[in-house]
Amino acid sequence: MKTSTLLRFGHVAARYHLTGQRAPLNTMIALTDQCNARCAYCDIPARGRPGLESKALLRLIDELAEAGCARLGFWGGEPLLRPDLGALIDHAHARGLWTSLDTNGYLFPKRAQELQNLDHVVFSLDGSRTNHELNREAGAYDKVMAAIQCAAEMKKPFWTLTVLTRHNLGDVGMILDLAELTGGRAAFQVLHHPPGVASTGVGSLAPEPEALRDALRALLAAKDAGRPVAVSRGTLHHLITWPDYSQRCSYTPSRPRCLAGELWVNIDPEGQLFACSLWPDHKSPPNAVTEGFAAAFERLTAPPCRACLATCFTEVQGLFSLQPAALKEALVNLLPQRSAP
Repeated sequence: MKTSTLLRFGHVAARYHLTGQRAPLNTMIALTDQCNARCAYCDIPARGRPGLESKALLRLIDELAEAGCARLGFWGGEPLLRPDLGALIDHAHARGLWTSLDTNGYLFPKRAQELQNLDHVVFSLDGSRTNHELNREAGAYDKVMAAIQCAAEMKKPFWTLTVLTRHNLGDVGMILDLAELTGGRAAFQVLHHPPGVASTGVGSLAPEPEALRDALRALLAAKDAGRPVAVSRGTLHHLITWPDYSQRCSYTPSRPRCLAGELWVNIDPEGQLFACSLWPDHKSPPNAVTEGFAAAFERLTAPPCRACLATCFTEVQGLFSLQPAALKEALVNLLPQRSAP
């Protein structure tokens, strides 16, 4: 992340804690439900929504910039299925937004030249060839490896993101080796997806709790040893000590208030505005396109939970809560990635 973006995060987060003034500092837009992969833990493609028209998205980006957005992430579905993705990234870049992309990588080499203004890319990687294709389809591993190599050659900052399942806990070392070889970093998350996002059979992929904790402890040790683990120590500790992995959210009143809907938001392929993507079942969400973002944000309600298993939201919560360890982690991530040989 750019130093200027991190400084904006700190300034607006501090202002929020002093005055209560909200802003969509960190915004995720799901550009489409459509996807060219079929992951065992994901049911998003079944929704089938193609997403908003380009004109509406360009206007939405303008409104987000005016409302105080600093970081804009594109996800899906598979956002590279959108022919206008490059134009959307270029427009966000012109408005001063730091942009990121979550992708399976299949189309990344083909579209790479359109993505010069993209700041960061995250490739889904489920482990070894066997385990990656067990979760997806034949040929998927070679496609994501080609995407990673392409990003490395472009010197485009990238992470891999691995959902930890019962099948791939033993692949953590291999994933870190790959990150070191290619100059990237490796992020990890546990199964946490809500109904409508997770597949109906997702429970069969869950590791035994102690096996998962052992893998998370190994990641913490690897991070302490200087390996390219993109998850902060605070988040790893949060996941290791989570009491019940079958419960994706905590409602414990003693936990600090979650800042979802205060400093970060999620917009779905129909323009509906949510505090975060773990609450897509809100009965009457505001719509950032038909109402305009400012009006929709004004009536957005906070979720009832206090904490969750999502790596991304736990990281942002720590950062926007101005926790010293989270701020230190963000500063470390500003350091240049080691160039691949």
